[in-house]
This record gives sequence, structure tokens and C-alpha cells, in this order.
Amino acid sequence: MQHTPAQNCELFFYSTMDKNGYKAHQGVSQLVGFRSHDGDMKQSTGYYSEEESLPFNSLLNITEDYSREERGPGTDIYIAGFMYKSRGLENQMLVKY
Repeated sequence: MQHTPAQNCELFFYSTMDKNGYKAHQGVSQLVGFRSHDGDMKQSTGYYSEEESLPFNSLLNITEDYSREERGPGTDIYIAGFMYKSRGLENQMLVKY
């Protein structure tokens, strides 16, 4: 039986507040992939969210040192895991997500 190394896990959290005060947050992960015995690549997307992959209607508070609410409207992206090549990290993230 032949084994193929697993791909890396990628995990992002998005937290946003618009100019009207609407708040939302969600996590998205490309789960570990593997090549099945028939050669097909198997990989799924996982969500930290409400049912049916809908975002939570609140801001994500990862640290007490930072508050989107105090800073005003905008979007925060928290990168918990991302495997990148040596150059073009921003472009790789835009293409994937």
C-alpha cells in the first residue's frame, strides 16, 4: 500500500464591521488533503460558523489588546496557518481565498 504525504492545513478567520455597525465573523480552513488509492485528490473546506456556513453576527475577539469596535469599520484577517512559497504571499492568498 502506497501512502502520499498529507498537504498542509490552512486556516483563516475573518472578522468585519461595516459603517452601519453590522458585525460578522467566520473561520475557513482548507483541511488536510490526501491522494486516495485510486489516485483522486481528496480535500474539503471546513468552516467555523453558524449552520449552513453562515457567519456569526458578532466580532471575533482573539486578543484583549485589539478591538475592531474601537477602531471603526473594517475587516480583520487572522491567519492561523498558511503554507506559502518564498515569494508572492499576498498573491497566493488572493488566488486561494
